[in-house]
Amino acid sequence: MLDYKKHFSLKLMFTFLIFLSSTAHANSVSPNTQISEELKYGNLVSAQEELLAENITLKEDLITLSNELITIKNQINESKENEGIEFEVWVGLLLACVTLIVTGLGVVIALSAFFGYSNIKHTATDAAVKKSESLVEQAIQTGHFNKLIYSAVERAVYRDILSENDFPEDEEVSA
Repeated sequence: MLDYKKHFSLKLMFTFLIFLSSTAHANSVSPNTQISEELKYGNLVSAQEELLAENITLKEDLITLSNELITIKNQINESKENEGIEFEVWVGLLLACVTLIVTGLGVVIALSAFFGYSNIKHTATDAAVKKSESLVEQAIQTGHFNKLIYSAVERAVYRDILSENDFPEDEEVSA
C-alpha cells in the first residue's frame, strides 16, 4: 500500500513540476507555443485523472483481495478444527489398545500359571490319595486282599517254614 502512495506522490510531484515549468515558460513564450503548452497541460491533467482512477481501482482490488485472503484463512482454520482425528491417529490408537490387551492377557496367564500349577499339583495329589484310600477300603471290605494278607502274615510269622498245604482254608468249611 505504501508503494502505491509513493508512486502516486512521485507522479503527482512530477506533474506539479511540469505544470510549474510550463506556466513559467508560458509567460515568456509566444501565443502559439502557449496553446501547445495548454494542450500538454490538459494531457497531463487527464493523465493525472486516469492515474487517480487507476489508483482507486487498485485500492479497491487490494481491499477485495485482502478480504478474500481473510476468508480463505478462516475457512482453512475451520476445516482444521472440524477435521477431527485422521486415519493414522486411529491406527496408532488401535495398535496401542491391542498391545495393552495382549500385555494384560500375558500377565493374567503368567499369574494363573504360577499359582495354578502349584494348585493343580496339590489338588491332583489330594484327589489321588482320596481315591486310592477309598479303593483300598472297598477292596479290603470285599475281601480282595485276603489271600495277600494271609500270605504276608504267614511269611512274617512262619518265615516261609510252612507250606500252603499245611493249613488249608477248606477245612473250616467242612467241619
